[in-house]
Amino acid sequence: YKDSDPGSVGWALDRQDLEWVVPFHEGAVRFLREAGAWNDQLDAHNASLIRRQEVLAQAWAERTSDDEAAWMALRAERLTAAGFDPVWQ
Repeated sequence: YKDSDPGSVGWALDRQDLEWVVPFHEGAVRFLREAGAWNDQLDAHNASLIRRQEVLAQAWAERTSDDEAAWMALRAERLTAAGFDPVWQ
């Protein structure tokens, strides 16, 4: 497949950012571990990203309006309380 589509070079393992801002799916982690590209540090980073998403999901479930400013305030409050940088406020 990689030889038939020049654009697929971006999917090469050596071009992946394994410490990005979105957690990897458990199936991707299993593949990366089997490929020798995953380690305990990446596992801890991924677990932190999953926990961050859990905090966001809980905050989303608790919101009381569709007001964007209220959501951003609640989001920042919950992320900060959980020890995460809210990034956008």
